[in-house]
Amino acid sequence: IDHKAGIVHLKKVGETVDAREPLCFLRLRKNDVRADKFQRTIIDAFTLAEENSKAVSRPLIAKWIQ
Repeated sequence: IDHKAGIVHLKKVGETVDAREPLCFLRLRKNDVRADKFQRTIIDAFTLAEENSKAVSRPLIAKWIQ
């Protein structure tokens, strides 16, 4: 586990976002070979909709590993 890696959320479900405003930041180690894969996964996790559409919230934690 890399404790310096992670996602910093800036926007929540239902919040308005401008065209060039970041939705989140992905924190990785420099030269991480998996960066492209992680970036694609994050992009696919977001859905943008027109103003006044009903926002659908998903669970923040998908699975606990013990």
